[in-house]
Amino acid sequence: MHAYALHHTLMHSPLGSVWRVKQSALYAMLTRLAGEGLLDAGEEDITARGKRVLNVTTTGEAAFMEWCVTPVPHPRDMRMEFLAKLYFLAQLPPHLCQKLIHAQQRQAHQWFEPLDVTLSRYAQQVRQFRNGQITAIQAWLTTLDEIE
Repeated sequence: MHAYALHHTLMHSPLGSVWRVKQSALYAMLTRLAGEGLLDAGEEDITARGKRVLNVTTTGEAAFMEWCVTPVPHPRDMRMEFLAKLYFLAQLPPHLCQKLIHAQQRQAHQWFEPLDVTLSRYAQQVRQFRNGQITAIQAWLTTLDEIE
């Protein structure tokens, strides 16, 4: 599809409730992906309105699948990036979604930071807060196992 239709489709899908991207930002992202050989907008793929139709290359498809099943590296990435991955994987075979969930559970376990009495009171409170968020993320990931 062409860039405008892609933006419209994404923003009006369930993904649009957690992942908002401005049209101009999406266009810039698509240009970058095309420059990296992950998308193709060939001369022969032009709509009646003169809009270039974007196609995912074989390399782009492989990179997308790798991204989909790779856990996010930080707790802050759960809210948008992880949920985007779940959205796309929900449209593919269930074992791929399970692969991501299990990898994310292992990754989340590594995020815990032990409490340290040598830290200031405030630093300890921050660490407790972060560990509480990680505990909540782990509990939520467990519920995803139950849904599948």
